[in-house]
Amino acid sequence: MKRLIAFLLIACMVACMCVAAVSAADETTAAVEETTTAVEETTAAAEETTAAVEETSAAAESEAAPAEESEGPGALRIILLVMQILSCVVLTATIMLQSSKEGGLGALTGNSGNYFGKSKSATLDAKLGRITKWIAAAFVLLTLIVSLLYTAA
Repeated sequence: MKRLIAFLLIACMVACMCVAAVSAADETTAAVEETTTAVEETTAAAEETTAAVEETSAAAESEAAPAEESEGPGALRIILLVMQILSCVVLTATIMLQSSKEGGLGALTGNSGNYFGKSKSATLDAKLGRITKWIAAAFVLLTLIVSLLYTAA
């Protein structure tokens, strides 16, 4: 069951990364088209008069400023995606470190599951359980934030 959950988490992470890559490609295409349109308008104005060239270059600088500001959210998206990938990897690791309730592979490591030997593993399992809950909450929260950032853009 743990391996199924880990596999599903990894599949979710890959799907989020694919959506992010497609969205980033769409944003880049739109930015290139906007820049091309601005360059064509600037060239036409420069051919008309020399005075218009100075006004157009000032307008082009003001149009270029929003394009530079749009890189801020792009960097934020990259940081959030990296945090999401790291949380997914750590979540998978903490799930895999927890001992099975049914014995499972615990018998291979010498954990026979007797009543007196469970006190140490119970505290470790409790800590891993709490860590898993917090990391899972962080993963879900990061996924929601990243999806909101990509749908807003």
